Amino acid sequence: MKYMRNNFERSSKDVEQLIKDAEEKIKEVGTIIDDQVQATAGKWNVSKWIIWTGGTIAVLALIKVFI
Repeated sequence: MKYMRNNFERSSKDVEQLIKDAEEKIKEVGTIIDDQVQATAGKWNVSKWIIWTGGTIAVLALIKVFI
């Protein structure tokens, strides 16, 4: 029984580490995307929220086409 508990605790710590790694990666990717959005907004001289909205609509349209 003790072996199972230790194994579970180890698995739990592994999962926690995976979650932390995933959160960090998501933040990195979000920063990269936001930088690209900001560059595009500057290029077209519009608010970055217009770019975000346009991108969201485009992604939703693609999802609708494929589903």
